[in-house]
Amino acid sequence: MTKTKKQKLLLSTMLAVFLCAGCKAPAEPAATITNPVEISYEVADMSGYQYLSGETVEFREITLEESIRFFSEGGSGILYYGKDDCYWCNRAVPELNKVALEYGIPIYYINTATYPMPSAEIVNKLVSYIEETFMVVEGEGPVFYVPEVIGVKEGKITGAHVSLVDSFEGTIKDKQLDDEQKKELQGYYREIIEATVD
Repeated sequence: MTKTKKQKLLLSTMLAVFLCAGCKAPAEPAATITNPVEISYEVADMSGYQYLSGETVEFREITLEESIRFFSEGGSGILYYGKDDCYWCNRAVPELNKVALEYGIPIYYINTATYPMPSAEIVNKLVSYIEETFMVVEGEGPVFYVPEVIGVKEGKITGAHVSLVDSFEGTIKDKQLDDEQKKELQGYYREIIEATVD
């Protein structure tokens, strides 16, 4: 090969490397959750969550009725019940997002502030499936609080976490979880996801 041909080959190789340097192959998800149930959803508008920024997983907004189908029809996935005007939800969602990004899985979002309110029959049906995950309040028994994250695999609950962490006292408007509290909360979400993935 002549010197000129070698130079041209080197130049074209360098050009190809330069052009592809910014290219990335799509990242493979670190885990999958196969859902045998076809769920009707819309990509959720999460802009109301004031502390959620940067890259986000796909939050799939579904109705309360669709969330019931995870249990009644043997579905699998991670369900998040909450609303964007909730003090605790605003602090939970960024941590849930970080963990879901690690695994590359979507989150099914049930907006509990949706109107019109579902019928008592629908609410009671949901309660029959998830009451075991509710917080127990002295003098009241089990109570449904948000944020609530529930893992479901083949219609069975694999894990659940309500609220934030015990050490966080949500009394000050702009108070945030500290780094240790964030790690603790992310740990709960990881356990739920790990118990739910294929």
